[in-house]
Amino acid sequence: ALGITIMTHFANIPSHIIDMKLFCKHNIACAIAARIIAGYKRIANLERLFVGGLLHDIGRLIVCKYMPREMLECVQRAHAEKKLLYEVESEALGLKHSTIGALILKEWKLPVSLENMVKYHHQPLQVKDSLEPAIVSLADIIVNAAEIGSSGEALVPPLSPEVWSRLDLPQGIFTTVLKQVDRQLAEFFRIFGNGA
Repeated sequence: ALGITIMTHFANIPSHIIDMKLFCKHNIACAIAARIIAGYKRIANLERLFVGGLLHDIGRLIVCKYMPREMLECVQRAHAEKKLLYEVESEALGLKHSTIGALILKEWKLPVSLENMVKYHHQPLQVKDSLEPAIVSLADIIVNAAEIGSSGEALVPPLSPEVWSRLDLPQGIFTTVLKQVDRQLAEFFRIFGNGA
């Protein structure tokens, strides 16, 4: 309910900046993937990882809503220069969407574990308790690589060997996660409406 409410709040972002239908699909797929990966790690509260995956890019929506011209320039520059959008955002705006997202979650008094998943999903090893941010990071990478929806990112964020080592997952997890994401995403959109 929290995720759906948040996404509807940003529904009026112009599609030439971020296509909200594709953005929602990306984030729902990331949420599903994070929950599945958390199951492999036997994390007790799988829904917390679902919410972390769902909200991981909320800071990008804030930038799109309140700095649309600047965000459009970042998207165009990232595509033209074949750079990661989050790196261009940081260079051009002097801030990271992940930091903005974490600040919003803190303002909303959501758990620190959710803040950390959002804040560190691109650099999970920068936080002491890195497992949950690493799970969201891997979920984001898998969903980007499979081109499920779009967060505005044209490239696949890299998976560092250190993060992969921290996760300690079987090699075949990518195929398994993608099959489950496809099935659960189809079920989600069957219940809640058509996806992109």
